[in-house]
Amino acid sequence: RCVSGQDLFLAAGVAQLGALSLDGLGSLVSSALTLDDSVMTKDGLTVQLGTIAGLGNEPISGRVRVYVQRHNQSLPVDGNSDGQDTNQVFGADANGWRPGDSLTIGAETLGYPVKSLKDLLPGTYFVQAELFRYTLFNRSGLPATWLPTTCVSSGGSNGQYAKPDGTLFSKVQTLTVSSEGLWLGGEGLALTLDRAQPPAVSPG
Repeated sequence: RCVSGQDLFLAAGVAQLGALSLDGLGSLVSSALTLDDSVMTKDGLTVQLGTIAGLGNEPISGRVRVYVQRHNQSLPVDGNSDGQDTNQVFGADANGWRPGDSLTIGAETLGYPVKSLKDLLPGTYFVQAELFRYTLFNRSGLPATWLPTTCVSSGGSNGQYAKPDGTLFSKVQTLTVSSEGLWLGGEGLALTLDRAQPPAVSPG
């Protein structure tokens, strides 16, 4: 669905949502690392913008969301709903990002249904970051306004919802939560947004 209770809870005045194909799921899920101090973070999860071919030079603004789930049978970004069985999600705004820019999803970042990263139960999770892009609308005689890019498929498809073209994603990584802190396995301490949703293709 396009807008859910998650977004109404998380977004600072704007909300949005979508879906991603499961093709290549196995290549997206990175393996866990041995728990040691080199991959431990007590401050939270870093999300950074990587280098993506064809992204262009314009700065990117939008909503960063980190999805958390217990299993790896599907992509974390797809497991959202308005019910209590929804994936955990945390959200924060990205303003004028260029490659290398980052933010931290920490204890103060609001989440749903659990409100804080520090409230996650101990265990192993699978996490994935998403940057849902905003579009700037310049209105005659009115202030410019940032609004979520529509998630009605640009390829037609009878108005079905889809991830908007250009939505950015990270790989799926493992997150281990314990009383000692958080461990992010596979790619160090950051979830790097290094792939983009390709343009939708019209069914004909």
